[in-house]
Amino acid sequence: MTQEKFKEASKIQEEINRLNLLIKYIENKDDKDFVNTMELAFHTSSDFLYLVHLLGADDVLGFMRTRKRMLEKEFEEL
Repeated sequence: MTQEKFKEASKIQEEINRLNLLIKYIENKDDKDFVNTMELAFHTSSDFLYLVHLLGADDVLGFMRTRKRMLEKEFEEL
């Protein structure tokens, strides 16, 4: 494996790991957590949950899982 491919594989793996963490984070939240973020909508600590609330947790999770599968396939092809 060339140094360039190694760097590319490393970046892909880093994004896969990040997606795994975010997916688990969202899955462990319940509706109450998302409602509470509405009250804190303008505080930076809740921006991520507020965004998930606006977009819908199921849609966000679906997108993240699709992105993860695409990256895993790309990683395997390297």
